[in-house]
Amino acid sequence: SEGKHRGLAFHVEVSPFGIAITNEEASHGVHTNHICSQEIQMKVGEGNNLRYSDSEIRKRRAEQLIQQAITNQTKITDETFREWLRDTFNAPNSINHYVNEQAPVHRRMETVFGIVMNLTTNDIYVCDGMPAHQPFEKFSVSTGGKENVHQR
Repeated sequence: SEGKHRGLAFHVEVSPFGIAITNEEASHGVHTNHICSQEIQMKVGEGNNLRYSDSEIRKRRAEQLIQQAITNQTKITDETFREWLRDTFNAPNSINHYVNEQAPVHRRMETVFGIVMNLTTNDIYVCDGMPAHQPFEKFSVSTGGKENVHQR
């Protein structure tokens, strides 16, 4: 967060096997649905964590989008994050995740909502459903107001 609410953000990973901060050396952190911490991974059996699953694909895509924005000197805003959550590149294993019928039944997941929090402006954007198909609603934490934010 910038401005009067300056602070630090930590990517804290919590599991029954331990707690770890995984972005100590980075200026940003990306997380999807798998364990990133090497310390925790050592305690997890192969059956509990499919590291090279579609979750890893989504994580790498998110890192790619961030790196592209940095390389192109594109300002990263709450709208940028909403666009990234709408991303369907490499579907069904995209950030906006679709059910993958090729995956084992217990690994068939899909995106059911999206949320972006702007800690500088105290605004929260919530999408009830897949961001690629549903609009985000904007909620103001400071005023309690609500408004629809439509996709481009």
